[in-house]
Amino acid sequence: MLVIPKTSAELKIEIDTQVQIDSVTLTTDSGVNDHDNVTNATRPSFEIATPDDVTSVLVSFDGVNWTAHQ
Repeated sequence: MLVIPKTSAELKIEIDTQVQIDSVTLTTDSGVNDHDNVTNATRPSFEIATPDDVTSVLVSFDGVNWTAHQ
């Protein structure tokens, strides 16, 4: 008895590892002018706007990494 294996159509999968960041806003803009994007805060905060399907963001500054939280 000859058995012919069943095959399906080719399935192409693409994993996008690059994300477009819509904007980064300094939320602790303090000092002489509170709208100049310069702060004297020792622990500044940022708001990072991303597309809705982004579940996490890794932020790196001077070789130190942080995970952004909502």
